[in-house]
Amino acid sequence: DNSLCNKGSIGAMSHYSLLLLLWLCTVITDTDNSLVHPMLYFDAPDVETLRYKATTSHKHIFDEMTDLVRLVKAKPSSYLPPLDWNEFAGSWNEHYGNHLCALAMYCVLKPDDKNALNLTITYMDRMALLPNWKIKSNPSDDVPISHSLVGFATAFDFLYTYLDNQRRTDYLIKLRRVAGRHYVRSKVASWGRQYIHNHAATNVVALFTASLVIMPHDMHARPWRDYAVILMERTLALLNLVVDGSMQEGVTYGSYTSRSITQFVYLCLRHMKRDHTRDFFLKQHFRFYLATVLPGFQETVGIADSSRTWFYGPESQLVFLDAYVMKNGYGNWLASRIRENRVMSGALQPAKAHRWCTLHTEFIWYNANIPEQSPFTSGKFNTLMKFSDWGVVTYGGGRGTGHTFVSFKSGPLHGRAIYSTIQKKMYEWISGWWSFNPGHEHPDQNSFVFFPNGKPFITEALYGPKYTFLNNVLTFGPVTSAKCYAPHHGQNGECRKWLLFRDDNVEHTWADVVTATNQGDMLFVSGDATRAYPSKLQLNCVYRSLLLLDSRTLLVLDHIALRDRSGLKVSNAYFHNIHTPFQLAKPSDIGLSPQAYLEHKGQKHSVYWIASEETELKAATDSLTYPAEFSTRTTNFLNVSVPLARSITRVAYLFAADGSKITNLHFLEQSDIGVRINVTINQTIYTASIVTDYKDAKSRYNWLGFLGFSKVNVSTGLHVRFGLDMTGQTMKNKRTQDDSPAAKKSAGIVFEELFHLEDPVVPKVEVLTENVPKSLESNSTTEQRYKFIVLPFGVMLFILVLQIRKKTVVKYILLVVVVSLLVISSIMMLRPYKSMTMDHHETKSFSKTDFFDSLEQLQLDGDILSVPHAMPRKTRSVAMRQKQYQVPTLLPPKVFITSFLASGSELVSDLFGNRTDFFVARFPTSALQPPRLEFEVDPFVDACHWSSDLHSFPLIGGWFKSVYTDPLKHLGAPANVPLPGNVQYFLASLKRHRFANPNAQVILHSVSASWNLKLPWLLDVVGPSLKMIYVVRDPRGWIAAVLNDEGKRYTRWNIEQRLQGMFNELPNVCGVGLGYAPEYDLLQSYFTSRKTKPQPAKLLAALWQANTEAALRINKGLPKSNYILIRFEDLIRFPVQTAEKIFQFIGMPLPLSVEHWILQSTRTGLFRLGPEKQLGLATVDTWKKSLTLDQIREIEAICAPVMSQLSYKLYDLN
Repeated sequence: DNSLCNKGSIGAMSHYSLLLLLWLCTVITDTDNSLVHPMLYFDAPDVETLRYKATTSHKHIFDEMTDLVRLVKAKPSSYLPPLDWNEFAGSWNEHYGNHLCALAMYCVLKPDDKNALNLTITYMDRMALLPNWKIKSNPSDDVPISHSLVGFATAFDFLYTYLDNQRRTDYLIKLRRVAGRHYVRSKVASWGRQYIHNHAATNVVALFTASLVIMPHDMHARPWRDYAVILMERTLALLNLVVDGSMQEGVTYGSYTSRSITQFVYLCLRHMKRDHTRDFFLKQHFRFYLATVLPGFQETVGIADSSRTWFYGPESQLVFLDAYVMKNGYGNWLASRIRENRVMSGALQPAKAHRWCTLHTEFIWYNANIPEQSPFTSGKFNTLMKFSDWGVVTYGGGRGTGHTFVSFKSGPLHGRAIYSTIQKKMYEWISGWWSFNPGHEHPDQNSFVFFPNGKPFITEALYGPKYTFLNNVLTFGPVTSAKCYAPHHGQNGECRKWLLFRDDNVEHTWADVVTATNQGDMLFVSGDATRAYPSKLQLNCVYRSLLLLDSRTLLVLDHIALRDRSGLKVSNAYFHNIHTPFQLAKPSDIGLSPQAYLEHKGQKHSVYWIASEETELKAATDSLTYPAEFSTRTTNFLNVSVPLARSITRVAYLFAADGSKITNLHFLEQSDIGVRINVTINQTIYTASIVTDYKDAKSRYNWLGFLGFSKVNVSTGLHVRFGLDMTGQTMKNKRTQDDSPAAKKSAGIVFEELFHLEDPVVPKVEVLTENVPKSLESNSTTEQRYKFIVLPFGVMLFILVLQIRKKTVVKYILLVVVVSLLVISSIMMLRPYKSMTMDHHETKSFSKTDFFDSLEQLQLDGDILSVPHAMPRKTRSVAMRQKQYQVPTLLPPKVFITSFLASGSELVSDLFGNRTDFFVARFPTSALQPPRLEFEVDPFVDACHWSSDLHSFPLIGGWFKSVYTDPLKHLGAPANVPLPGNVQYFLASLKRHRFANPNAQVILHSVSASWNLKLPWLLDVVGPSLKMIYVVRDPRGWIAAVLNDEGKRYTRWNIEQRLQGMFNELPNVCGVGLGYAPEYDLLQSYFTSRKTKPQPAKLLAALWQANTEAALRINKGLPKSNYILIRFEDLIRFPVQTAEKIFQFIGMPLPLSVEHWILQSTRTGLFRLGPEKQLGLATVDTWKKSLTLDQIREIEAICAPVMSQLSYKLYDLN
């Protein structure tokens, strides 16, 4: 007879509570001691081992539990729940449930401490006697109830053997009642239909935990458990799409959510044998903690609502990741660094409610047998870490005290994956934005943080109301309809305590990190936040670039473009520091002085700014106190007001920490494409070239000389082109790949052809680090010899003219000749040596001249090597076949992708799809076909090799040139040939993309393996700007893919008929005088002999061997700067690294959007390659299951030599 089941209690209850209690009182409460508890996180036999660890390997964790017990013993009234419900519910009360877990775990580990046990049982008695665990100010909020529920259920399980029967009964009834209500609430409350939100995860895992504890006593709890599993596994399914492992709510609330996620994953594996430890999100989640901890390991980056540190853990989450996911020591290492540097007083100390909450799970999960290992020693983690889903970049995270830290935020609402999931309506159980709650996000797109050498210069304003000006971003005015702080208007969703993500199309808010690269100690990152602002502002572009010049100096460039109808007159830039107020500096007539500064712990940090127009910028400083969490917070900010021009406005800000002496800051050059800015720091001159018309690949190439977004020249001789060095290291004194005489000769031939020279003496080609390369100073070239011939000859002619007195006509003719020669020789003397080596760095004498514009007169049909009669065609062809240095071409690259069908080239071409930089067209298709008048290239495969000195097929060659110049001219079917509706739709989308991006670089994707053998010819036709990507696949995997789907693909492609037809035309299958690849002889024998043709697997093996071996032989001599071989398996196993390699090959940094796409394509199971199953790591080895052992033997017997060349290992048939 439980005390709660009495008449007085029933009379005070609502109708709903009465029914629930009547049901509870009819349940037979099992108090048999034979029921096994503990069982939630560990079993009874495990207890002795846990107690031993508490005195050895886990003592550091147990000591923290002891600290809590000591405090509770010293002042129990401050920690035990009050007997009065009004006092209990009078404020946020999650700490009561949070403390219970650590107290109960301590009692398990220290059974002889009877005082602690009695206090803990008294604690639970008081919790059980309270009518409910709500808070009065918001009784519908289930989160505080969840904290109490999970703590009470965990303590009940841990201490069950110490409880008498009456308490077991009372506590169990309390658990049933609260958990039953929770289950009902999960059906109607918002958290039951929302995902990836701290409230949802906390509430659902509380229900799951309680149901696990209740089920051994009452199976009525099983539906509660099963429903909780459904909700949490949906959350995990969505998180697996978040391929960067981030939490969009930021680090503080992200630790709140991940606390529940790690507990669920562990309990689900332990009790239900459902293994989520291999989920891709968890594999990536460590990066989130590593990248976001500031130097010194004491605080975190404050993106979104933040308290400067973690709410829960993160030591518990980190040791879990190490013990069950990574198993490499990284998590233990970071947990130790955080624990060692914890601040236990002041603003950074852990909150009382959170400090001990996860100690029990940290103790249980910590695996001391995994030795700590710094993630930076492995080479897998860099100083720069990018979160392609979150839209965040951090530089210097996870480092010790004194390191520089920079962060940048520019991303879509709730991250790229969830935003796309909602737009595409991927799951029927998602109801748009009603299924999510990004209320903790801020209007902070294009915001940044700067901690030079670990010192706070520009910080976030942290948790607070969602005002744009409380972030390091821009506002605009005047706007008459502004709601918050008229007449200025900020980003979408601002004005309230929570982000208004359902208002005024806020759900369509989009921002993007455009690029993020570092080389050495320099960093460049940029973002576009145009769509983060309301469309009514008529903003055409809000683009911000950050350039870290050294550890103490950050250059920030804001580029603002207005539409014609925009009425905006002013922009306000805000920069915050929560520690120290900014001060405006007094103008000085001596040298360059800062406009503002702040002083922090004896160090002076200065701020400078300049505008592109000769306009006066007004500045003001202020402080603001605002509500945050359960108290208030104060921030100090600098506000720079910028008058807006009618078209483009640019402002550069320089943040120089103590020790950086700035003596020069000015715009050196400006255009619609970009700017060049000169900065002098401690007598070192930096010339920064930054593109602002970033969506136009041709503009970027014209401004920078490559497809990146920024470059820097330093007066020390250092030249940095961000994104061209895959390793992110400075390219000083670093040679390119090939140093052979053939390479030098080939480079010389390109050089000769460019300038119409003969008999060149070619200098050694290096990556230049000095203003004048020594190699050119010490070697005379043909042009140099011309200089010293033309100039003296001109002087002699001039003297001759002076001697002519009478023959006026002859004198004038000779005078014209002399002047012409002198002008030519002067130009040749002044031409910078660097441009002659095709390296695109400026020199002081040539800094404002675009070398590439001067070459346009040499271009014919978009091909620099089309200069007529520069040298014999055969000589040029031989040169192009030879290896050479990776000298940058003088035109933006044209890309050609080729492989067998089903070999994965589709994945490569899709890397470039849907981007403003590229226009991807596949051929041969019904929409794009080369001419068939000269030679009909088989759309599947042929055996014909076209060499580079081949003079045939001018129509096909002209078609390629024309397609690369104007692809729209060739898209579509011949007249009177109808196209299917889906093809017409695809064509229309291609045309729209081309019209919107007329300068996008054309990428042709051949779906015919015939072109694998014609790349030398194609390079000779298109020219050295062509980048050819040849994709190969393991023959076993390729054959399994072709024979997949019960052989329908093999039949549909008519492979046997095509090959039979090809060999029937022997000996002229390739035409008179054209090359036939002898590697096809084995395959040919299958069709020309009278023997029965082999089975499909063997036939396909012979085809793969023939084409691949021939392609490797034929393409072996292609220049490395024009040809790259990519294995499909590498793109699956190492997607980001392989994508970086491909983009590096074409001379462009890998965009974050592409990094996100390739990870989603290869890790989430949402993408397919033709009829094959979902792409993933298993795709690489699918053939092991789909092919028989006999088929594998046959394939390897034929293909083994070529497989060896490509590093494919033979299968161990044993």
